[in-house]
Amino acid sequence: GSDAVTAVVEVQGQLTIRKLATADAGRRLSVQVSWLRTHASSLPLPEVLTDDWHGDRFHYDMPYVLAARDFYDVIHTTPIENSKDVLQSVVEEMAAFHTRHRAGEASDTVVDEYLERKVRANVRDVLVFARGLVESDYTINGDAYRLSEWDCLLDMRWLREQVRSRGTTVVHGDLTIENVIVSPRHEKKWYLIDPNPVNIFDSPLIDWAKLMQSLNLGYESMNRGSTAAMVGSDLSLVMARSNAYAQLHEHLCNLLCAHVGAQGMQEIAFHEL
Repeated sequence: GSDAVTAVVEVQGQLTIRKLATADAGRRLSVQVSWLRTHASSLPLPEVLTDDWHGDRFHYDMPYVLAARDFYDVIHTTPIENSKDVLQSVVEEMAAFHTRHRAGEASDTVVDEYLERKVRANVRDVLVFARGLVESDYTINGDAYRLSEWDCLLDMRWLREQVRSRGTTVVHGDLTIENVIVSPRHEKKWYLIDPNPVNIFDSPLIDWAKLMQSLNLGYESMNRGSTAAMVGSDLSLVMARSNAYAQLHEHLCNLLCAHVGAQGMQEIAFHEL
């Protein structure tokens, strides 16, 4: 998604994790490095060993930790209570981080730009593609829908009404399950990778929405699963959310509701969408 390559490489006899990209993607990686270094003392993050430009190509290296594991794998291979503890620790650390870096409220201009670029532009792309496949009615796994149901996502007045929380802070920006690494070597037993700090609207709710993106519909499982199939206007796809994800989703909802309340949960759902 970031147009970057991630690989294990050997540097002077030591194995490291290298992220590499060119052009605009390389510049985004350089911003990522700045964020990791800036917040290294206040969040569990990987150390940036080295970074360098080679012409239009940028890379940076992080330690290769043999015992470190993707949280997705940990969730599905260890007792669920372990994963609940990790998830709760992540939420508590990020909530405290958001509070420490609290900024002012976003202006109407900033929120409108967010809604235009993150909602309306994407919806237009989806609808152009969808209208090449169906006229108005379609089904997903047997459930009936209409393209007209997307109209509200193009209505700026309706969209503005969904964003009541205007407070901003420093956010990770891509706080999915895949970007949580579980590691016994770290003080918190986990750390975060791959921040996306270049955002339009830096609401803390966006970090929570990214966790919801993973656990609510099983985003990682969908990416690892089979492709969709379409016959006429009938779409079939595997939406396999594991029982472990279902339990963690319930746990996450309870944790977040205590932080943001019912209205905040509704807005998190909007940002997740």
